[in-house]
Amino acid sequence: MADQSKEDNGEGLKLKIENNLTDTRNLTDDLYSFSESLIDDQRSIISTFELYDLELEIRKLKRTLENWREIVLPLSSVLKWEKNWYPGAVLGGSTLLFLVLWLLDPSILTTFSLLGLTLTISDYLVPLLISSIYKPDSWTAKKEMEFEGICRSLVIYKTKLQFSLITYYKMRTDRPKLFYLCTIVTLISMAYIGNLFNNLFLTYIFITSTLLIPGMLHNGMLQKYGAIITQAFSGIADNLKNKVGHAKKE
Repeated sequence: MADQSKEDNGEGLKLKIENNLTDTRNLTDDLYSFSESLIDDQRSIISTFELYDLELEIRKLKRTLENWREIVLPLSSVLKWEKNWYPGAVLGGSTLLFLVLWLLDPSILTTFSLLGLTLTISDYLVPLLISSIYKPDSWTAKKEMEFEGICRSLVIYKTKLQFSLITYYKMRTDRPKLFYLCTIVTLISMAYIGNLFNNLFLTYIFITSTLLIPGMLHNGMLQKYGAIITQAFSGIADNLKNKVGHAKKE
């Protein structure tokens, strides 16, 4: 009888342990599913916040450029090359401006002072001229949609640039060797190029390229030539790998 009672107690204890283990597993599953739901909610909150932040930035930019909106639309048309002669106009205008700077040869202080003076006078006079030339009735719903699209594109490209910078600086922690290698090589290359060419010429190349990029993006030229360059580098890398493989076999 004593042995039978011991066996019964042992089986009861074993059953209790199994029940406790089952309850623990169920609790663990519930906690896991709860944590997953929290993560999903957090992701949805983050995405909603990012969307809200993006829309907020667009509204801020629209308010900032509201007095310039009649200038922004034709300027965007020129930069996107919506007519065949617009690329030549952009290139010719930039070349003429830097040709005048080269002939006058002003100092850096004078150049920045004249640039600031031009921006200040334009910021004061252009809204007055626009309000006197264009009536409020001339601003249509189609123009409003185009203006909002331009502001949206500017905010999106600004966000992409910020994300690229964050990713680059994050590489300093994740891949420090690659970060310092890329940074050092880039700075040495820039120092070498800056020593070869005149500062005004380098500024001309940079400004002109920046002005031509929107049109190249709009017409798909950057994507096309970027794919060609990527394929060329991929082919070079494959050839190097094959040569190294053949050399190891030999």
